This record gives sequence, C-alpha cells and structure tokens, in this order.
Amino acid sequence: MDKKERKKSQYQKKADNLLIILGIAALIIIPYISFEFAYASDIYLLTFSQIAGRFGEQNRLIIWGISLLTFFGIVVMYVNTLLKNRSKVLNILLGIMVFLYLVTVLVPFIPSFERGISDIHNYCAYLAVIVTVLYLFIFIGSFYKYDKTLFWKAFISLLLVVLIMVLLYIKWGTSSIWQAVFSTAICVYLYFTMLLVIRSPYTDPETTMRELIEKRKKREKEREEYIEKTEKYYQERKDKKEKK
Repeated sequence: MDKKERKKSQYQKKADNLLIILGIAALIIIPYISFEFAYASDIYLLTFSQIAGRFGEQNRLIIWGISLLTFFGIVVMYVNTLLKNRSKVLNILLGIMVFLYLVTVLVPFIPSFERGISDIHNYCAYLAVIVTVLYLFIFIGSFYKYDKTLFWKAFISLLLVVLIMVLLYIKWGTSSIWQAVFSTAICVYLYFTMLLVIRSPYTDPETTMRELIEKRKKREKEREEYIEKTEKYYQERKDKKEKK
C-alpha cells in the first residue's frame, strides 16, 4: 500500500468513526437524555419546560436542547457537504431553528412569576417544532436533483415519521413523552437518512472527509499566519516607538 492509499484509508476511517459516534448519539445518548428527562415527572401531564420550571431542572433542559441541536447540525451539514448542497434557504432555516431552540431551553418557563417570558418560551417552542419539520421537508426535497431514488426513500420515510408524530400528538398532546419520542424519532430518522446518502452512488464519503480535513488545515494555517503577521506588525511598531 503506497502513501496515497494509506491517506485514503485514513480518511475513510475518520468517516467511519464519525458514523459510529453519530450512531451512538442517535440511538443511545439522545434517547436516554430525552426519556430520562421525560420520566422525571408525569410523562403525560407535564412538558419538558414545565418539568424544568417546576422542579428546577433547567440544566437538564439545556443539555437536552444542546445535544439535539448539535446532533442535528452535524448531520445536516455533513449530508449537505456530501451532496455539495449549498442551499441558502436551508442555512437560513437552520439558523432560525438554532435560535428558537436556544431561546426555548435558555428562557425559563415560569408562568406563575413571569407570564411574558413564559409566553416567549411557548411561542419559540412551538415554532421550533414547525421550523424543524419544515427544514426536514426542504432538506429532503433537495435530494431530488442529486438522486431521485434516495429522495423517494427519504421522503416517504419522513412522511411516515411525521404521520406517526401527529397521531401521537392527537393521543398525548404536548407532553414530555411526546417530546421525548419526537426528539428520538428525528435523530434516528436523520441518522438512517445519512446512511442512505452515504450509500448513494452520487456521494463519496472518503473524498468528502479529505476535503473537510484539508479545509480545516487550510483555515488553521491561515489563522496561524494571520496571528504571526499581527504579532510581527505590533512588534515592529513597538520597536519603532522604542527607537524614538
């Protein structure tokens, strides 16, 4: 095996390691965080926000939200990179979604004391779910121009997930168990959709990983050069002042 082939195998190994890490997050970590949080109180009567507000579990709400956002962001950005999808609409929606989730988990839900703040929390929570579903439909819709077979598999699967969540919402309403199932379903769906994308003949995970690593190295090099130039500039100014 020559040097070039060794490098390729290293990139493939990194891509495989990423899949393993994301798989553990989607199938174990986030479901565990979600359901443990849900079972902190009555799973049908209270929501995550109410549990956090009533029982001082704001930190758990933040951990849940950040975990979900981190996983979601990494997967969609990786898939978009694999497909070389540079949709501005998706980037804007992702930014809005991140903002809404952050407001939801950081702004406390305490209607007995701060009604206005709690209303903001509620609006952001509902909007976050709507934007998440909207993002997923546009995200999956973008597959069509790359791989029609991939698109239909992912689209039909998404419809089933949304249908199941709607039926569960009708049955359970806004409750912690629904939120736990929703977050788990989204993560599992995204993970297996990512696997479909990776197996598509139109994507190359190894090349994509190599490009990502090379871009990161290039940014690090540029940053180091910038720091070096800045330090050199200020040192020269300092030397000139000392000479005067």
